[in-house]
Amino acid sequence: MSGVSSSSDGGTIMAAPRLRVVMMHYPMLNDTNYGVWAVKMKIILCHLGVWAAVMGEVVAREEKDNEALVAISQPKKERALVADACEEPCLL
Repeated sequence: MSGVSSSSDGGTIMAAPRLRVVMMHYPMLNDTNYGVWAVKMKIILCHLGVWAAVMGEVVAREEKDNEALVAISQPKKERALVADACEEPCLL
């Protein structure tokens, strides 16, 4: 097993997992860039491990559901974000 070895006293030594930090730039959706925006958002959502939930393929845990919501809300303009949050259409 990778990262696991035995010590001289019979115990097990495990390497601490490395945390990977990836800076993500959430692209802003506009009237002309839907194709590129959609590809970039799919890549970001796959990296976050929430794409299957977005596609409705799995029932998401609340934590993953919230991660998807955060990722999806980043590139939206404030007006669209507020409109999505309202139960009824909002007039701003």
